[in-house]
Amino acid sequence: MSRRVTRRVFLRTCGAAAGAGLLRPPWARGQPAPQPVPPPPPASPRPPAPPPAPVPAGSRVVCVTDGRLWRGPGWGDADLDPAVARAMLGRGLMELTGAGDPSAALIAIIPAVSDPSQRYAIKVNAVNPTLPSHPVVVGALVELLVAAGASATSIVVFDREDGELERAGFVVGDGPAAAVRGTDHEPDGYGEPVPLTDATVRPARLLDAVDHVINVPVLKQHEMTGMTGALKNHFGSIDRPQSLHGRARDCSPGIAEVAALPAIRDKTRLVVMDAAFATYRGGLMGAPEVAPLTLALGIDPVAVDTVGQEIVNARRARDGLDPLVARHLLDAAARGLGVADLARIDRVDVTLAPVVERLPPAPATSCGCGTAVGSRQGGARLGAAALGAAAVGLALRRRNAVRRGRRDAR
Repeated sequence: MSRRVTRRVFLRTCGAAAGAGLLRPPWARGQPAPQPVPPPPPASPRPPAPPPAPVPAGSRVVCVTDGRLWRGPGWGDADLDPAVARAMLGRGLMELTGAGDPSAALIAIIPAVSDPSQRYAIKVNAVNPTLPSHPVVVGALVELLVAAGASATSIVVFDREDGELERAGFVVGDGPAAAVRGTDHEPDGYGEPVPLTDATVRPARLLDAVDHVINVPVLKQHEMTGMTGALKNHFGSIDRPQSLHGRARDCSPGIAEVAALPAIRDKTRLVVMDAAFATYRGGLMGAPEVAPLTLALGIDPVAVDTVGQEIVNARRARDGLDPLVARHLLDAAARGLGVADLARIDRVDVTLAPVVERLPPAPATSCGCGTAVGSRQGGARLGAAALGAAAVGLALRRRNAVRRGRRDAR
């Protein structure tokens, strides 16, 4: 017969056992206590991936493309739509700065733009009458500056020679929208000599008279330098650019040295690369070969040129041509003038309307410049009729160069 163990008996038995040490742990009965087992060390954290190289301030480049910019049958200034050019510039300025409208964007870039006493120089490129900085684009830029508070009478559009500006479709003189003149125009002329590596040059005196410089180059392939854009555009801001075509005939280090002159480096506020039309194999003086219908805006001239070179190289790749590698971009980056590494450039592409490709014009096409900065037809157009075919413009240019006793290799 089994004995029933009541709850009271069970608890009394357990208590006695505990008192006798039967339920104590071994180290409570005189045996050494075991050492606590330390927790396993945490797994070594995976080293974080190195952060991407920071994008330096000012190295954003905004490329605005709009197929509606090209409204005419030709490849000249008269075939471009001023309203579309202004809208493209406005959008590019807003994307560049994050501002809500073009005027606010210009104020972000040039805080003193609303001060009518501030003076502006817009450096264009008029050396090739068939492919200059287009007066329509320059005119739209002037309009936006004035809308932001700049005084039209404080803006001068310039390049190296009055004659080149005229053949490119600009009207030299003090117009109601902006003044237009070459650096050979008296009383401006050139300032004090500056020794560079390969030659001594004199910068344009008007650079000393302004507070802000805006660079409006043209996107072109170049036989010597690979490409020409914002940096080389300032060969038109000195008196003897041909003297800097040295070294390996690629204009280095002259291009970077000119861009580093304080009157250029310290006053440049904005770059607007005119890539409405461009050359990718035809050289400095070639007729337009392709129509990107793009305006590339940035604050860093090296970054803008680097993106421009990429645009040209993309077109060259289609024809199986070797990519361009412009050494002067690396020279300029080494001098701290900007960024020449595409991986460190914040490129923003904005397409407002698609581009329809057209066959390029015949080599002997007219320059087609239909409006001129300084005319009284309004600041939006800022243009006038061209002076003739490209062959005539080139002949006049060569004649003038001979008269001046120098070879213009810009």
